[in-house]
Amino acid sequence: MARTSSPSDAVIHQFLSLADVLACRFQRRFPDLIDRDDAKQVARLELVRAARCLKPGLPPVPFLKVRIEGALRHHLRDHGRLVRVSRREHEKGTCPFSHSSLDLLSPCGTPWLDSIPAPEPEEAVVDQSALEKLLDHLPAAEAAIIRLHLLEGRSLRAIGQDLGMSTMSVQRREKAGLAWLRQELA
Repeated sequence: MARTSSPSDAVIHQFLSLADVLACRFQRRFPDLIDRDDAKQVARLELVRAARCLKPGLPPVPFLKVRIEGALRHHLRDHGRLVRVSRREHEKGTCPFSHSSLDLLSPCGTPWLDSIPAPEPEEAVVDQSALEKLLDHLPAAEAAIIRLHLLEGRSLRAIGQDLGMSTMSVQRREKAGLAWLRQELA
């Protein structure tokens, strides 16, 4: 039995090219950070999600454009490079970092990861129990955020959804907690 198409299916088919164009434009802006196929996938998935939220009578293009571009920015923030450098460094082209795997081979034939020196013995190393004791002195939300993000590796967005907070609030609380921890460890 053939499935009848819904209004959201019609919107998806009508604006699929818009999602692809926005994805390609976004990928051209950040070529080292996101693959074209990944950008298209993110854009198309958001088109499907946004098509269900369209209100009749409102123009669909501005709404879809904002949603798709937002999803691409969120994807880049959540899955982009871990080292952030200043805009000036990017514009000058002197940025020493690029988005590449540490498993790639260096010019000497060994993986880049093997060429990173181990920390010096005099560097401060905090054992897990001492860290847990310090985290117990933080407010509960800040301690939970640090545990979930840094110790368990969860994304700030996922933590925010679990705790009922915005991603920016989670990030602010994490920074405040880390600043306090640095002060205590110093």
